[in-house]
Amino acid sequence: GTAGAGPYAYNTHRYTNTTAAPVCVTASLTVNVEGTATNNIQVAAYLAPFVATDIGTAARYLGDPGSSSGSPPVVQTFQATVPAGASTDFVVFNTNPNPAGAGAQYTLNVTPNGFCPVGTPTATPTPTATPTPTATPTNTPTATPTATPTATPTATPTPAPTPMSISGNVQQFVQGGPNTNLAGVLITAQPGGATATTNASGSYTINGLIPGTTYTLTPTMTGKVFDPTSRMVTSTANVTGVNFIAYNSPNGIPRNIFVVNTHATPGNPVTVPIRMNAQGNEKVMAFSLDYPIGVLFTPVYFPRRLLVREFVYTPIYVVAEPVLFGALFVRSGHGAYYFGDYYDRRYAGIGYRP
Repeated sequence: GTAGAGPYAYNTHRYTNTTAAPVCVTASLTVNVEGTATNNIQVAAYLAPFVATDIGTAARYLGDPGSSSGSPPVVQTFQATVPAGASTDFVVFNTNPNPAGAGAQYTLNVTPNGFCPVGTPTATPTPTATPTPTATPTNTPTATPTATPTATPTATPTPAPTPMSISGNVQQFVQGGPNTNLAGVLITAQPGGATATTNASGSYTINGLIPGTTYTLTPTMTGKVFDPTSRMVTSTANVTGVNFIAYNSPNGIPRNIFVVNTHATPGNPVTVPIRMNAQGNEKVMAFSLDYPIGVLFTPVYFPRRLLVREFVYTPIYVVAEPVLFGALFVRSGHGAYYFGDYYDRRYAGIGYRP
């Protein structure tokens, strides 16, 4: 209780015993920020609901720590028994009349402990006055109470994603074709190391893969190399058509290079297009071309009837160097060399010069 005339500012914090037996609780009051002097903040327990006139009613009084927080404050702790199915209001107030304690901030922790020890004395307050409560919000200290414990909810587990599969085919390269299905090839998927082996039809399926994961599939078989050497797959659903071609040696993988026919203008730089049938997984490619310099094949005349799409001519006669300079002509204004017998006077008349 308190002494002297009011009014006194107070807060109530309720704890409810939902069990069928009395529960002993420990109340601990910590003043974090002192308010208007003089600060003597106290906590007491009463049967709920608490009203101002209960401050002097012994029948509704359950206990208090026997002292106030003082200035500077100290932690106040006491125990009280809450009857079965009943509620208790913990009342925090300043033992000095308002505005003493105004603006104070405190923490009240109420913790159930089971049953209070037998014989623990409970102080009985001696009321000396009936304080008049004030409803002024600015004079009410800010509280951080610990109320009725709330059960921690059980998290709903996230369902695991439906596994996916990757499938494909492996064939043995046959020169001239067609390729044949190859059995016994081990396909490994990383990460995870899941495997599958091709059947008699050259087909395989790797099950139990995690959707959205990037997998690298690598085929292996003794005495074989594969094109491509591996393949990467990322998907959230089943994937098909992840195929490979097997070869008996690295040199057996066809990567053909072609020089594309083009026309050159005398006296100008020449660009020679190169075409390669690649596999798509090359990191480095190198090649060389042997181009004989200073070799001139003899001119050839073709009748128009031979100039068809499938006609191919391979020159075999080379002009020797001494003969070249003895029968090489230029023609003014035409930008070209002419090789042959242009010594006749009629050629000289139209600009041919040796």
